[in-house]
Amino acid sequence: MPLSWCLLILLNYSRSDWSSQCNLAASHGIDAFALNVGLPDGWQLQQVKNAYEVADAIKTSTGKSFKLFLSLDMSVIQSAEDVTTWVTSFVPLSAQLLIDGRPLVSTFSGEANKLGGEDLSSGWQAALKAPLAQGNPPLDALFIPAWSSLDPSTAVSENPVVDGIMTWNSWPTGSEEINTLDDYQFQTNARDSKKLYMAGVSPCFFTHYKDKNWIYKSDDNLYISRWMKLISMPNAPDFIQIISWNDYGESHYIGPRLGTPPADTTWLDGFDHQSWLKMSDYFIKWYKAGARPTIEEDSVHFNYRPHSVNAIASADTLPPPTNASVSVDAIYASTYLSAASTAAQLRIRVGDMQQTFTNITKSEVNTFTAPWNGHTGRVEVALLDNTGKELMKKHGEVPISNDIKTYNFNYAADVLSKSASGTAPALLVLPRVHIVLSLFISQVAIYQMC
Repeated sequence: MPLSWCLLILLNYSRSDWSSQCNLAASHGIDAFALNVGLPDGWQLQQVKNAYEVADAIKTSTGKSFKLFLSLDMSVIQSAEDVTTWVTSFVPLSAQLLIDGRPLVSTFSGEANKLGGEDLSSGWQAALKAPLAQGNPPLDALFIPAWSSLDPSTAVSENPVVDGIMTWNSWPTGSEEINTLDDYQFQTNARDSKKLYMAGVSPCFFTHYKDKNWIYKSDDNLYISRWMKLISMPNAPDFIQIISWNDYGESHYIGPRLGTPPADTTWLDGFDHQSWLKMSDYFIKWYKAGARPTIEEDSVHFNYRPHSVNAIASADTLPPPTNASVSVDAIYASTYLSAASTAAQLRIRVGDMQQTFTNITKSEVNTFTAPWNGHTGRVEVALLDNTGKELMKKHGEVPISNDIKTYNFNYAADVLSKSASGTAPALLVLPRVHIVLSLFISQVAIYQMC
């Protein structure tokens, strides 16, 4: 989404807001925020300064300090001077994420901007790497841009200025399921050049503005599927970036609501996504340790859209989002059962429709799809024992209804567990490899310690 919207979210962030967000992310195994920044004007510079100062005092689960790095939004930034201003102002600070002593810098896009050079490498070398190398102390930047539109088989080898590559492509662009074909190609080219690869993972995508109105298919338990495909690659990505912490305009936020969403963002009220943040714990542990973590408590994560793809909005000034027809009307659920669990069945209800699943295994993730087939009403998810006795159940916060005024292809996301209350926790925490998280100002990441 355009950065000006993203940055406005944080316009009035206080230092305590930054502290709560960093602490929340750190508590979930996230190592750093990738701060998605645009033009270096006064208030943006001040907010990033606040973030760097606050992050210094935050500790991750391993006892290390929470870190930050810049993700330069090149859909907004156009000049070499702006790039230089950002990196020289913040990369030398102590909260900067270092990889083997080198400060990480990334981008959103920018592969079409030579920054005044004869080619990408000369332009970015002069604007980003050279000023840091000439500083006091001199810094050797680790530049891993998200140049997703480049040919993945040559993106790194043909651009020697980069020290790695990231792809932003975390969603299917058509009706297909998510895959890792691009990831393999980007990673292979990076590894052949002895450089690094950062992959993206995201739960959903929906935006509904006058100049930006589309979805990417977010069905089939997309967040879980993407995580598992990345973890199952023969060589795990060196970094995984979760997209995103707070991009409300594109609906893929996993952090709590805080700040001011973009104007005309009508699809947020009641749509808390922190169950995806809680779910991330399992996959972050798996990715970092290289082995499935032990499940200690039974839980069911579930998500769904609030109306059918065929529903007609009575008062929307915009048409349905482009690509809406690729989505399927269904409840998507995943079970996490401990080895000692007595749960044997999953029941999903929508209004007077009921589906029961018995193919549940313990100590691993199971995923389920329950089409609602035209039914509407309250959503209920329950775990049962092998006799059909209810062990625990929960109603979704958002009912399914086709009587709508505006289109909303955002996802209601929730979790059923003994420890979960009716609302998401008020705490804020950041998300062998680092996990980083996109934060809009900004974005989030995780990484493996090699």
